[in-house]
Amino acid sequence: MAHTHRYVEKALPYDKIQAEYAMAMFQKLYFLEREAREQCMTPEERRAFRLDESLPLVNELGKWMVKTHKSTNPKSPLGTAAA
Repeated sequence: MAHTHRYVEKALPYDKIQAEYAMAMFQKLYFLEREAREQCMTPEERRAFRLDESLPLVNELGKWMVKTHKSTNPKSPLGTAAA
């Protein structure tokens, strides 16, 4: 995820709308991880929390990546991020 996040961040100046969408998704995921850490969840609780809260976001981000990869020049900054 960090790898993709860096490439999306680099794509911001080239396709602001698409890249901002992905960045917002990453921010939501980071927020959820911070929330789990602050609540000192056990590994089992964290796993359940991720399945309930993070997995839908990860799936949505994955769909965005596939759609973006198909519709964007693969050598563009955003295409590289979605690859």
